[in-house]
Amino acid sequence: MKSLEVMKRQLLTVADAVGISCVGVVLGSMLGWGLVVGTGSERRYWNPLTNDADSRKVQVALGIDLFIKHDRAEAVGPGTAVCTARYEEYQGVDGGPAAEKEAAARNAVFEAAVLVASARAERLAAAGDGVA
Repeated sequence: MKSLEVMKRQLLTVADAVGISCVGVVLGSMLGWGLVVGTGSERRYWNPLTNDADSRKVQVALGIDLFIKHDRAEAVGPGTAVCTARYEEYQGVDGGPAAEKEAAARNAVFEAAVLVASARAERLAAAGDGVA
């Protein structure tokens, strides 16, 4: 299990890579968690680990391929290793087997996104000019 600080850093790195700006971070809440985006009535949590639409946006924006296998989901981004999430790791997720597969797919995509976004951030830092 990742620490909340690691999760926060990874969410912020991925959000930055796909152009999401946040107004806050909420982790560990029973009411919801993720990056807070928007204000007023438009306020919501952005979290590609819990929201299929957020996950899909990350997948498309970073060019991540997702493969649904018999027992696992695999995701790979440009120049990254394959990230695997086994369905058995998500047993007990509300919604049954279909929800377990969706959770595994979101996790695999997020892990690949972290690799892609981190590599991009490292290139930006090395270049020092803000262009990857």
